[in-house]
Amino acid sequence: MTGSTRLQRHLCTKAAAEALGIADSTIRKWSGLSGEPGVIFREGDHWRRRGEAPQSPRIYDIRRCAEEMQLHGYYIPETTRNFLTADA
Repeated sequence: MTGSTRLQRHLCTKAAAEALGIADSTIRKWSGLSGEPGVIFREGDHWRRRGEAPQSPRIYDIRRCAEEMQLHGYYIPETTRNFLTADA
């Protein structure tokens, strides 16, 4: 994670992907936004839209996404694990 990204519990797509140690395209795929199979992040549980418009930016709950990733056996970066432990 770069020094420019401040870790928070709720982050936009690019910052959430960086905090979770995955690519932007992966977070979109796992959110069902690419039209490909493999959805593990569900709207309302792991992410929501900032506004009501369909094009409104998505905001991800890092804790819930990290927990879901761990259930599927994916690696969570140490800085994110430490943040989530301190945030508990």
